[in-house]
Amino acid sequence: MTNESTTPAALAELYTRIIPILEEYTTPTKMWGVTLSTDKEDFHTKLILQKFLRGNKNDVAAAEKQFVETIKWRRGYFDADGKVIGTWDEKKFAGLGWITKEKIQGSDQEVVVTWNIYGAVKNFSETFGDVDECVPPPSLLFVWLLWAIIDYW
Repeated sequence: MTNESTTPAALAELYTRIIPILEEYTTPTKMWGVTLSTDKEDFHTKLILQKFLRGNKNDVAAAEKQFVETIKWRRGYFDADGKVIGTWDEKKFAGLGWITKEKIQGSDQEVVVTWNIYGAVKNFSETFGDVDECVPPPSLLFVWLLWAIIDYW
């Protein structure tokens, strides 16, 4: 990651490039709890786009590519409200991940923690043999963690 500032020109160019992606669907697109907007003055959408620019060293084309890939991935697993589409085999994935709130030792402060419990796997070939099937559950656990943090604060 870089500490470079995102230039207003780069942000404006990325916004112009992603508007057709956002307009492609009739339902709104959410990312990290933010409903992305085609309004170029929308502060929250600018924040999201800024993350993509900074993560790509302000390279607009690279940020656009990553954004488009992310949106396509999210649209395959989440509905317009950010809720998961579909289900997974309970036998394979139940109990492999948890989200909890924990107190910090010696403090009244709480944190949200995600636990990946791969030791609970009964049959590694069955659980992880099909990459297309096994990658989404841990990825979705991370997304659920973000939602838990957003709800927590």
